[in-house]
Amino acid sequence: MAIGDDNTLSGKSDSIRVPYKPEPFRYTAPWNDAGSQPLSVWKPEIKLPVVKNEDIKIPFRPADEVDSAAGSEEINLNGNGEAVIDSLEQNYGSNFNVTKHLFAGTAADLNKYLEGTKMAGQGEAFLKAQEKYGVNALFLMAIVCRESGYGAKPARDEDGSIKRYNVAGLKKRGGGYQNNASYEACIDSLGSALKRLYFRNGKVTVEKIRKTFCPGNAKWTGEVSDEMKKISAHILRDYTGK
Repeated sequence: MAIGDDNTLSGKSDSIRVPYKPEPFRYTAPWNDAGSQPLSVWKPEIKLPVVKNEDIKIPFRPADEVDSAAGSEEINLNGNGEAVIDSLEQNYGSNFNVTKHLFAGTAADLNKYLEGTKMAGQGEAFLKAQEKYGVNALFLMAIVCRESGYGAKPARDEDGSIKRYNVAGLKKRGGGYQNNASYEACIDSLGSALKRLYFRNGKVTVEKIRKTFCPGNAKWTGEVSDEMKKISAHILRDYTGK
């Protein structure tokens, strides 16, 4: 075959002529939690009417033009990848500020970590609480892990009654544990309590929160911090491959 003056590739055939007309269409992908843009997809349309004793003609596009067009729209398959990585690479120690450093990933990221637990699929609930109350989603998850093992051991009153959806050890003002209507309701209640009773009083680090949330257990801070590190490392592997 050869490139002709009419910018086509030609070659002899005794059976077919292939008019080749690439026609673009735009496929709008669903918006995700990371705010990624829809992708523009190039779909060539090839029609194959049979005409004997004609040359095969295929439009030819120089490589430099193809490269230029391909670079006109940046496609980031990892969405807001760099921001997610930056939000995860933190020092999750006792002085970690749970209101200053927020998680920039998606509900899908959190759901991967929650797979196999009673709270599988609740990633969106943690993100909603983060957005609504300004508290790091990983910190909320770590509290839930520490208090109930992600729903494996929900709150139980002294009379033995189990509060199935109270996975954060939340108590009522008059005593006893809250009887939350759902996991999402419990997570929302946790975020609300932290904002009202802790953040407004300057208690924004893991250790300062522990002194009121769980004053009788000095190990609470380390356990919550360690869980945040585990969640972070798990999600980072998906973004960095490490």
